[in-house]
Amino acid sequence: MLKLRLFIPIIITLICSACAVQTTPSAYPPTPSAPIESSPTLPPTRTPPPTSTPTKTPPPSSITAANQYPWITSSSDLFNRVVSINPANPDHMAYCAPGEIRVSLDAGQTWEQPIPTTGVTAAAQERGYIIFDGDPAAADACHSVSLDPYSAGTYYAEFTVAQVEYGAPPVFYMGFYSTDRGATWQFVDPPAPTTLEDFGGFWNLDGQKVQAQFLVASQLDQPFENTLITETSNGAADWEIGKLSCPSVGPCLRWGPAPSNIPGMGSPLPQSILHSMDGGDTWRVIDPPVELRAPAPNQLVAISDMEVLIISGGIGLTNSTDETQVMRASLDAGATWRPVTLPPISNQDSGINYFPGLQYLSNHSYLSQAPEDSTWYWLSPSMPLWCPVNSDRLPSYPVLLQNVGDQVWWVDQETQQANHLSLSEINCSVK
Repeated sequence: MLKLRLFIPIIITLICSACAVQTTPSAYPPTPSAPIESSPTLPPTRTPPPTSTPTKTPPPSSITAANQYPWITSSSDLFNRVVSINPANPDHMAYCAPGEIRVSLDAGQTWEQPIPTTGVTAAAQERGYIIFDGDPAAADACHSVSLDPYSAGTYYAEFTVAQVEYGAPPVFYMGFYSTDRGATWQFVDPPAPTTLEDFGGFWNLDGQKVQAQFLVASQLDQPFENTLITETSNGAADWEIGKLSCPSVGPCLRWGPAPSNIPGMGSPLPQSILHSMDGGDTWRVIDPPVELRAPAPNQLVAISDMEVLIISGGIGLTNSTDETQVMRASLDAGATWRPVTLPPISNQDSGINYFPGLQYLSNHSYLSQAPEDSTWYWLSPSMPLWCPVNSDRLPSYPVLLQNVGDQVWWVDQETQQANHLSLSEINCSVK
């Protein structure tokens, strides 16, 4: 029998949620008490067997999960300011800062002349919008930047805007692009003129195309049927109508369009997760979606060509039989899912575990903050419990760390600068 890969710590138990959602029982342990090694045979995978017994914690690799398994896209949801990585060239990095996009072509060793974004203001005003951001420290900063695999001079950025005539709310998320390193900017024209305010984010396909997604806000419950795509494969020189697509190899799990606007305080902001097993001919929604108002970050993580994690929300209801879990796992390329229960970091209220900043690292470990303070904790597959991290260089707030080689990167919310730390420095402190 095949053994479950050690991408989940031994002490983590896959908890059955069959009373809420029926799944294929043969893919998982029949009871929570069954040992991981006794799992029934899993669907065959194209990954060749190892030539030697792997260690419990694989060493850091210069190949990140994002580019090793192309059927999973960028690990970040579309609203968080993170360091973006070009899927066609991991040394090409960029992040949003007030009035500009900062760029590196050597994996962050040096930073080039920044790409100005001041021209977005004029482009927005031509269509009757103003740039709007509720964070004074990040005024006129984009929310996310996407890099073009074809042209190093083309940049795609998502900004929040409001109507000039009526102001905010609502606040709209809209896509802009520049083909001349920021000298000029323009709207991404939607497939239909009436969908201008329905932009749902950029998506990089197979390191060859950049897609802009649009979804009518009133149809969020059927994203695969109502998503409109416009795409470019030549650095935004030309755009054409596209479709929801998958990479050229493997199954497909991708972010669906994000909500295009915030109508007011407290309004839900669900972002769907879409799955296809036939190359994008048919799609289904993986429920529940991630909620962008819940504690960040959100991740889609490819462990192999068959194993995948969804991490979202930061709060897990450990006694619940529904799927309000911080982590879900699939061993069959997304066909079936089970919630994963993590050990609590500290003495928390029974039934509710809170994991601020919970995320998966490329060395097959997990990182989260303690709910009562900003201390970061680390969980390795070879250890039964969380332990405090020995580095004080990590930020004091929940943030997604982007893997680039043996480094992790994040954008400091106060300084608006990109910081980094060696992955090997994230481990247990010795007391």
